[in-house]
Amino acid sequence: MTREYRNDFMQSRIAGFMFDVMVIASIGAIDLSAFTIKEFLVPLTAVCVAAGVVTYIHMSLVCKRLFPTYADESWLTLYGMLTGTASTGIILLREIDPKFETPAATNLVYQQLWAIVFGFPMLLLLAIAPQSREKAWFTFGLLVVMFVVINIISFRRFIFKKYKGHRG
Repeated sequence: MTREYRNDFMQSRIAGFMFDVMVIASIGAIDLSAFTIKEFLVPLTAVCVAAGVVTYIHMSLVCKRLFPTYADESWLTLYGMLTGTASTGIILLREIDPKFETPAATNLVYQQLWAIVFGFPMLLLLAIAPQSREKAWFTFGLLVVMFVVINIISFRRFIFKKYKGHRG
């Protein structure tokens, strides 16, 4: 079904404004009370900076390899989603691709399955990690295994293509 609207600009501005309101509301709902406790300030800041840097580097490599024709758009979308929410990824994407001409926004919808498959167990692990130091290391080990599995799934076509040539 297709319709020709007389004023597409007005509709896109209204949709954009409502989306911006949603993003502002979600950011405004974040509780920063952990930063008021002096003992948490340094470790929490260190973890946040390290996670941001590692995510930046990993997403750069992933997007250049998996999405070579629109790597920048994919990078902004994924980095925003991984460091915030899907709406953060979309708001970053809108800055360089305002009309969503690349498939980066569509990919974000398909990637929600993997976010659920791997995110749900991570949420369950959040309750286990703080119980003891051993359980924290166990949780870290499981997270490393999950990271390896998602990378094997993502890069399977490159991994198996490389090994097929060596079997001769």
